[in-house]
Amino acid sequence: MALNLSGIDGRETLVAIKNDVGLKKSLLVIRSTSVNPNYVAFCYQSGANAYHVKPVRIDHSLLLLFLLMHFWPDSVTPHAGSTEVG
Repeated sequence: MALNLSGIDGRETLVAIKNDVGLKKSLLVIRSTSVNPNYVAFCYQSGANAYHVKPVRIDHSLLLLFLLMHFWPDSVTPHAGSTEVG
């Protein structure tokens, strides 16, 4: 999820998702151009699972997207009682 979307505040969306009973256990990765420590802190305090700063170069951005798409399903063991990943 991106923080700075046209017409939509990503921070408000993050809070809404994490307050929704059906969605609150969803994995949520924030992608932003901002390195503002206040944004990073807010996102983690609001339940984001990861915060990634978007790379400037397209090849780096594509590599990061590939790694993110494979990280949780291929590398993480879910907490017992959490929603199955992958």
